Amino acid sequence: MKLTRLSLFMLGTLLACTQTKSTDPIDSQLPGIWALVRTTYGLTQLSVTPAQTGRSETLTFTADGTYRRVISGTSPQPDQSGRYYTGNNPGSTAEKQAIFYPDEQTAQPYSFRDGHLFLYERQPIGATIADGSTYEFKRQ
Repeated sequence: MKLTRLSLFMLGTLLACTQTKSTDPIDSQLPGIWALVRTTYGLTQLSVTPAQTGRSETLTFTADGTYRRVISGTSPQPDQSGRYYTGNNPGSTAEKQAIFYPDEQTAQPYSFRDGHLFLYERQPIGATIADGSTYEFKRQ
């Protein structure tokens, strides 16, 4: 009887100490290196290419939930990196999915069309930016 109680106690302790790692979902189409090919401004619907603006941008999304953003050109910015995951778009834009950046508490609605990634303006989670720009990326 004592052995059974001890065994149950040890089993309970072991189960209580075991942590299960939960992974956030990643859209399987997203991992890879993406280069900006066009920006369309929301209010005017004017579309410009990186060659026209003198500014280039690449995004790298990994399957393990990390990203890196590199902007160079006329107004270079520090590289950005962090964690991401994908899920249903909480905002009211037409895109059904969003990329969530938990370190910044932001979300970015997105869609895929003709092999290109279309990202809508990044915004606080749950908010919608009216007349935000759309950024079109092509896989490298």
